[in-house]
Amino acid sequence: MRVALIPFQQGNQARIFAVAIPTFGTNRVLDSFGRVALLLFPLSLLLTAGISALYVGRSLAPINELTVHAALMAKRVTNRQGFWTPLPVSSLMMSLGGWRKPLIIY
Repeated sequence: MRVALIPFQQGNQARIFAVAIPTFGTNRVLDSFGRVALLLFPLSLLLTAGISALYVGRSLAPINELTVHAALMAKRVTNRQGFWTPLPVSSLMMSLGGWRKPLIIY
C-alpha cells in the first residue's frame, strides 16, 4: 500500500489529506514493462548494428575501390610492359572527369 500525506490549510486550521493506493497493480505493470524492455533492448541494439554496418559499408565503398585501383597500379608499375597499358575504369565518375570533389562547408 502506498500512502501520500498532503498538508493543506482550510480557513485557519492546518489539515492533512491522506491518499492511499494498492501497489499490487503497479508492481505487475512494472514487471511486464521490465520483460518488454529486456526483449526490446537487444533487438534495438541488433537493428542499430545492422543499420550502422550498412551505412559504413556504403560510405567506405569508394575507399575500397580506390585501394583496389592503387594495388593494380602498383602491380603494373613493377611490370615494365604493363606500365603503358591503360588501367580499367571501374566507375563512370572516374571516366568523366575524375573523382568526386569533396563538399567543404565553412
